[in-house]
This record gives sequence, C-alpha cells and structure tokens, in this order.
Amino acid sequence: MSQKQTSHRRSGPTRRGGSAATSVGYEDWLIERLKDSREAAEDLEVAIDEADQAVLLLALRQVAHAQGGVAKVARQAKLTRSRAP
Repeated sequence: MSQKQTSHRRSGPTRRGGSAATSVGYEDWLIERLKDSREAAEDLEVAIDEADQAVLLLALRQVAHAQGGVAKVARQAKLTRSRAP
C-alpha cells in the first residue's frame, strides 16, 4: 500500500469524538470523501500506481459512484455508448 493510501486510511471513518461507537461505515465515509474531485483524483493516482487492474477498476467504480454514477460521469465527459470502428 502506498504512503498516500495509508495516510488516508489512518485518517479513517469516525465522527466527531472519534470513538468506535460513533464510527460511520467505511464505504459511506469513502464515498463522501470521493465527492471532492481532488480526493478522487488522488485515489485514482494511488490505484494507478498499484499497477493492479482490479484495484484500478474498484477505484474507478467508487469514484463514479461518488460523482453521481457512471451515466452522469459519462455525460460530463461527453462519452457515448457508440462503438469504435
């Protein structure tokens, strides 16, 4: 795991007070964090650095979910379903 990724994981999902009893779900915490485009870009950079296709695909799925879903991201990127020749 890279240093960037480790530091994010340590800053971890807790609410004010930081006790385990008030912790939020990891997935919810991650999705909230990935709504920030800078955080999303950093996560994608870490996933690319891992050089593991499964890690990259998971990161892409999580970022797309946080940014409003694949369809919204595709519209913003002006991508269509048409196939390449």
